[in-house]
Amino acid sequence: MHHILVSVQKDKDPASPYPGLSTGYCMALANAGLVPLLASCATAEQQATACDALLLTGGGDLTPEFYAYHLPMAALSFDDPARDRQELALFHAFLAAGKPVFGICRGMQLMNAALGGTLWEDLVTECGNSAHTGGAGHAILLPADSALRGVLPERCVVNSFHHQACRVLAPGLVSDAVSTDGILEAFHHRTLPLYGVQWHPERMAGDMDALFRFWRGIVEKRAEREKNERKPEGF
Repeated sequence: MHHILVSVQKDKDPASPYPGLSTGYCMALANAGLVPLLASCATAEQQATACDALLLTGGGDLTPEFYAYHLPMAALSFDDPARDRQELALFHAFLAAGKPVFGICRGMQLMNAALGGTLWEDLVTECGNSAHTGGAGHAILLPADSALRGVLPERCVVNSFHHQACRVLAPGLVSDAVSTDGILEAFHHRTLPLYGVQWHPERMAGDMDALFRFWRGIVEKRAEREKNERKPEGF
């Protein structure tokens, strides 16, 4: 079994037995055959050594100081810079270790910002688009070269709980899905095991099981490669 570190949210589901975390993330990972572990006070490097992969979860807006923002601060709803610093440290530690990182919603945006990409800071203000908040369902389309082709249908409906989104992708990131109104909904990195989705697959039990199995496969391949690299010559 492979262990995946899950970043902790400030706000938690009152029904969740996991402090600071919605039950959905842990259940989805466990159902896919992964063992979820919650981020702790250990150093980012220690946690990257101990775990096989990292999942950056959803939540509030990324603190503007961590990306090139331009809207007035009052238009943004950030409130947890300590979480931002922790997750950025974890992201860079797992990146340095060559281990997979997956991002959901805010987590996807954080990954893009950390690598030098930009964000739509408020879709309503900047695009006049209010169709992505409140859990509303909408269709996404997978391009021909999407890493999700064969995992999800070429056109499928996902949920939506965000008012921000990735605007310009960081160098190396490739679009895997877009909404029918042109908002980027998923990406992967050309050479690194980095994957992000803008929707919340953990809230779509059954419909997104294949996505979590796909992620498990990425973790397994990386772990197997690392195991083979450690074998002494002749074995």
